[in-house]
Amino acid sequence: MFAGSFKLQWHVLKPKETVPAQVLFSVSRHQFKKATDRNTIRRRMREVYRKHKHLLYQSLKNQDVTILLAFHFGGKNIPAYSEAEEKIILLLQRLIREIGESREL
Repeated sequence: MFAGSFKLQWHVLKPKETVPAQVLFSVSRHQFKKATDRNTIRRRMREVYRKHKHLLYQSLKNQDVTILLAFHFGGKNIPAYSEAEEKIILLLQRLIREIGESREL
């Protein structure tokens, strides 16, 4: 699922882990040659996720599932913190909705 230059992939597991979610953050080396730029973007994504993961955790605990998440950034410019926050929150909300719909079936 995409939101701007951000991409989210996930895989649902049986609830055997101690935490509801395991997360990976990646930035394209092809787009950002300097490691400092890639690290800046990863730090921003991690901080946004850290501040808003409670939304996801509540949903996962209610449904008794564990999830593996991968956030990818593929844009050409370093995103502002506000842009990263907006897009990652949107992705988390879509994910919560989609997991809820798939568990109801």
